[in-house]
Amino acid sequence: MNKVFSKSLEIAADQHGLFSIEQIKEAGVNPANVRQLAARGTLERRIHGVYMIPGFPLSELVDFMEATLSIKGGGTIADESALELLDLCDINPRRICLAVPKKYRPLKKGLDKYEITKIDIAPKNRTTISNIAVMVSDLAIRRSIDKGMRGDLAEQSIDTALYKGLLTKRQSAHLRVQLDNRENSSKDVG
Repeated sequence: MNKVFSKSLEIAADQHGLFSIEQIKEAGVNPANVRQLAARGTLERRIHGVYMIPGFPLSELVDFMEATLSIKGGGTIADESALELLDLCDINPRRICLAVPKKYRPLKKGLDKYEITKIDIAPKNRTTISNIAVMVSDLAIRRSIDKGMRGDLAEQSIDTALYKGLLTKRQSAHLRVQLDNRENSSKDVG
């Protein structure tokens, strides 16, 4: 069992203390051994198929990593949650928005704590922050504006992303036009 724990620790070290059953299988470890360690308290089960090394230094990013690992094949932090993870504005979504491939069919319980969005994200529209898959700022801001994010938070996201070099001036201009069009159409309705 020490070999199982060592392999678990090796995988979890770069993932905020977390690992998935899929990862442990790929490393040649029998998942039943992981379940036994969890039953003894040597490992902690976080959500179906995702485990944590107890005593691993907690990070503010644990919940984001757990979300991406909870999806077999990998989820991507999206929309407002991506803006929070990228530290682009003072947003605090109620639930983590998780993008999954369109063909994904959830089989696991416990995913209701996430806002699941089915979208196929091209590799160019995905990046990583601390080994966590996250939607790039341009797409995250665009989708958040479409979802009705407050205008001041959209402006803050655009300004911060531009300052950090995560957006070009052209992308920034397109996002501002999108925001202005949304704001103007809501005034026309009211």
